[in-house]
Amino acid sequence: MGGQLKSDHEKAFIRPLISFVALKSGNHAEIAKHFAVVVDIKFLDAPEDKIVANEKAAEKLAAFYNEYKIKGFERTAQREIGNTMYMTGKISGATKNYNITLMLMKKNTAPYHIVTLRVN
Repeated sequence: MGGQLKSDHEKAFIRPLISFVALKSGNHAEIAKHFAVVVDIKFLDAPEDKIVANEKAAEKLAAFYNEYKIKGFERTAQREIGNTMYMTGKISGATKNYNITLMLMKKNTAPYHIVTLRVN
């Protein structure tokens, strides 16, 4: 079966890894591909933006990653409850590391999408 996943269990294990790999890459464009249609997003001391269209959220993420020269991600915790996943970690910038918290959701067998992203 040429590399295809064989079971729902394998698929359930791999899907969260896709978002994780995007975060590890430090590439804001890859991360933004995993945004839900709307995203709640907050960076450092800026006010939280609620219900932001994914295109606007992608722009804000790109600006933050470019300004702080974010290069990577280390996961510190992850847990799943039903169709919701919570992930925390550290993103590394040029001179400092930042805490990041994400909430991801999925519907049925669809992949997880980032619905909340907070950096502090």
